[in-house]
Amino acid sequence: MSSNNSTIELIKDRIDIVDIISEYVALKKNGNNYWGLCPFHNEKTPSFSVNRDKGIFKCFGCGAAGDAITFLMKINNQSFLEVMQELAFKFGIEFKLDGKSSSINETKKQMLEANKLTAKFYMDYLQKQDKALKYLEGRQIKPETIEEFWLGFSPKGYDDLYNYLVKDKGFKAELLEQAGLISQKSDGKGYIDKFRNRIIIPILDDKGNVVAFGGRIFEDENGPKYLNSKETQVYNKSKTLYGLYQAKEAIKEKDYAVIMEGYFDVITAQDNGIKNAVASCGTSLTLQHVRLLGKYTENKRIYLAFDADLAGQNAINRGAELVKEEFAALGDVKQFDTSFANLNIKDDYACEIRVVSTFSGKDPDEFIKENGGEAYLSCIEKAPLLLDYQIQRVMSIDTKKITPQEKAKIAKELAPILAQINNRIIFEEYIGKIALELKLDKNSLYQEINTFKRSGFQPKKSEIKKLTNVTISSKKEIMYQKNLLSLYFINEDKIPFAWLNEKLKETKFYDSNLIAIKQAIEEFSSNEITVNDLIDKLMLHFSQNDDVKKDLADIIYSIEDKIPLIDSGLVEEFINENIKKLKRHEFSLIEKDLITKQESDENLAKEYQQKLKEYLEAR
Repeated sequence: MSSNNSTIELIKDRIDIVDIISEYVALKKNGNNYWGLCPFHNEKTPSFSVNRDKGIFKCFGCGAAGDAITFLMKINNQSFLEVMQELAFKFGIEFKLDGKSSSINETKKQMLEANKLTAKFYMDYLQKQDKALKYLEGRQIKPETIEEFWLGFSPKGYDDLYNYLVKDKGFKAELLEQAGLISQKSDGKGYIDKFRNRIIIPILDDKGNVVAFGGRIFEDENGPKYLNSKETQVYNKSKTLYGLYQAKEAIKEKDYAVIMEGYFDVITAQDNGIKNAVASCGTSLTLQHVRLLGKYTENKRIYLAFDADLAGQNAINRGAELVKEEFAALGDVKQFDTSFANLNIKDDYACEIRVVSTFSGKDPDEFIKENGGEAYLSCIEKAPLLLDYQIQRVMSIDTKKITPQEKAKIAKELAPILAQINNRIIFEEYIGKIALELKLDKNSLYQEINTFKRSGFQPKKSEIKKLTNVTISSKKEIMYQKNLLSLYFINEDKIPFAWLNEKLKETKFYDSNLIAIKQAIEEFSSNEITVNDLIDKLMLHFSQNDDVKKDLADIIYSIEDKIPLIDSGLVEEFINENIKKLKRHEFSLIEKDLITKQESDENLAKEYQQKLKEYLEAR
């Protein structure tokens, strides 16, 4: 294992704990930390905290704590080596055990290499096909866009790709079949290419690896309009968003993502300035998709840009529910816009959902080609919040000619929408506006909403609980030891390591984990390093000891209430007080030991009295 230490350190340097945990938990920043529902126990209010700078997590509910490796081991029930192998593959780092690479990782590497060569094969072939190039030109796709999205074309032949990869490049047919690039013939004798005579759209993961393909029918071929890769060891369509690799920086910059339906919607949108557009890959939107986007938009701002037909409307409703479900524990969905600014309501929310509509009702690809990117950007800028969109949809009727029956129907349809509004001021504003437009008494709307609520509906509501960072311990002497160790993690300039080492040199610790941490700190802090460097070294040193890492995370999370000691000049007094309490504990142990010995040996009485005197003086 020692030969892998440098590799482990390299892997740990690449880890962003927020990115890692965000793949499993919806997190929202609050202060210096990110908060979410703990995945290790059931809770309704977030008590699970992640600190990006220090690379640690801690649940104040169940006590789970550690670094990113601890988290992955615990949530996936994996060993340390299994986690390291997966992270090594994720970061493209060679990691061997006994001189051999993991067989699973080796298979994944070969699949990715085969996919990459396949994409290049189709790209090169496209450049020789005038009809296919003219087709893309007709869709207003420029040569540089073809290159950016790796667009290609598959030959009509049954074994062109097979011959290239197997005969020319030496890949095994079994691996290519697992990768979804070829299929076994119906008679079981040999293989044929999966994609034939199709426009090829390579699908990249968020790291830029080619993980799958989409193939659009060309000319009048038989078969489905779109043919997509099957799921493989490197491709899970529920966790992959088309265009995310190209869009992720724009999503971060703009702090919102635009989710579209199709590959060409995204290609056309990004090509015309909407760089933060993505789409699912031949499947409905999933919770994993929403969670993935949550990594890139800090304020969880999601714009839904689906088609205007019935299927598109259903997709909007389904997508909105998924976004709300994923982020519900972090607080409320944003329910008011700038029009309510005069109400002086704090703009604080867990997520923001907007719906992008075009005045023509066409999908993004068609609309942009007819009206240009600026016109679509204008639609995005004017996109209403989900709540407003839902109300507008229900009230899309000429209210001047509305019948009493239609009013009743609209009021009933609006009830579940209005019942979601948690802010009383916003609720009253909407009731007033709707009642005025429908020429309806407000009490009638209240009655309809109350009827709906009595039917069993309960709006989801929770908010991040502000928790005081405290050391949880059942033994006071453990707390005293942790208090002293916590001073190493506040500020290396204001509390120098060398000074602290000298102050604690003679202090006796009793807990085996804390003794190990103290010894490691003394070893690592002998050189000039920062607090964050010290944390990294400690986490690496104890990488396979979850109990010690849990104590270490607990210590680091306890520093907030000790920071004021620096400004008030009470650091040394705090140290002396905790050392004194530890000495009292030591003498109490001596006292108990001597009492036991005295009962069996009277000659120890004088020794007991002397020790007891020292103990009492210390108190």
